[in-house]
Amino acid sequence: MQFLSYMQALEGYHKKQNPKFKPKTGKKKVDLIDRIVDLLVPLQRYTAMARIIGSNPRRFAQQLIIVRNDLTHEADLKIPAIELGRNKRQLELIILTVLYHALGFSDALVEEISRNNIGFQTRMY
Repeated sequence: MQFLSYMQALEGYHKKQNPKFKPKTGKKKVDLIDRIVDLLVPLQRYTAMARIIGSNPRRFAQQLIIVRNDLTHEADLKIPAIELGRNKRQLELIILTVLYHALGFSDALVEEISRNNIGFQTRMY
């Protein structure tokens, strides 16, 4: 499933880019939610991404993780297929924005690309 691949890609990207990212006190491993939130927070400066992520990146990340866990552990797809499709598209846009930013594209260009892709997302559903 693409959604699971995208979630794994985000986690792997964060691990590679932030090898010294520390787990919370008393934990041995960094929680997935902390990795996702760490990637989402800088993206909120782009208007288009802020619309997707909302004002609480932790809550948005938690929703993604709930879907991920449902697909990997329970596999009973409690969420409607249209919502899964929307989540998949949101992850695609987040990954693209992270990559454009990492490649050194200007903030104005990243904002424009994100805005154009968001328009595409809203037309899809």
